[in-house]
Amino acid sequence: MLQKLENIYLGILRGVVLIISGGLLLGAIFFGLNALKVISGPPTFDPYTPEIEANTGYKQSLITQYQPTDNASERSTAEASPDNASPASQGSTEENPLQSQYEDVANLVDEFATEVTGETGWINKDFVINHIRTRAEAYNTSRLTQAYANDIVPYVRNVLQDEQVIDVADSQNLIDIVNEVLDDFDRQFDQALSAEDRRRNQAQREHAQGKVEGMQSLYIAGGTFGAFLFIVFLSIFIKIERNLRHLAELPSGRNKNT
Repeated sequence: MLQKLENIYLGILRGVVLIISGGLLLGAIFFGLNALKVISGPPTFDPYTPEIEANTGYKQSLITQYQPTDNASERSTAEASPDNASPASQGSTEENPLQSQYEDVANLVDEFATEVTGETGWINKDFVINHIRTRAEAYNTSRLTQAYANDIVPYVRNVLQDEQVIDVADSQNLIDIVNEVLDDFDRQFDQALSAEDRRRNQAQREHAQGKVEGMQSLYIAGGTFGAFLFIVFLSIFIKIERNLRHLAELPSGRNKNT
C-alpha cells in the first residue's frame, strides 16, 4: 500500500518537476536573450545634414506682415542704401570653395531690390556675401557650413522671387524683408539641428536604459537557470535514492527465500 502511494506521489512529483523545470528553462532562455542588450554597442548615427525649404505658410506670414498700411513707418532711401555700410562689413575677399553659393545669395538679393525699386546698385553685394559667409562658418564643421550654403540659395530664391512677396515690398521695407528671410532660414536650420540632437540623445538614453534592463534580465536568467538546475539535480537524486533503496531490498528478499 505504501509502495503504491509512493509511486502515485512520485508520479505527481515527476509531472510537477517537468512543468516547473520546463517553465524555468523557458524563462532562462527568454531573459537570456533579453540580456543580449548588455553586449550591444551604442547607437550609431550617419552624419546629419539639414534640408531647409521655404514653405507656403512662412511666405504667407511674411506677405501678411509687410502688407502696406496707412500708418506704416517710413525708412529713408539713404538708410537702406548699401553705400552706408560700414567699412568693417567689407570682409575678406580670399578664395572660398563656397564662394559661388554666397554670390548667388547676393545676386538674388540684388535682383529682388532691383525688381522692387526699379533701380540698380541698392545692394552692397560684398556686404551680403560676407554676411552669409560669416553665418555659414559659424557652424563647427565644414559639412554643416556646406549644407548651410547649399540650402540657403534655393530658400532665398523661393521666397524673394515670389510675386506676392515682391508686391508687398517697397524701398522702405525691402531690407527688412531680406533680413527677415535670412533670419528665418537661420532659425529653421538651427531648429533642424536641435531636433536631430534631441533624437540622438533620446536614442542614447534608450540604449543606456536597455543596458540596465539587460543586466536585470541577465541576473534573472542566471537565477532561473540555477533554479532549473537545482530541480533537475534534485529529481535525479530522488531517482537515485529510490533505485538504491530497491537494490538494498533485493538481498533481503533472497535471504528470506533461503
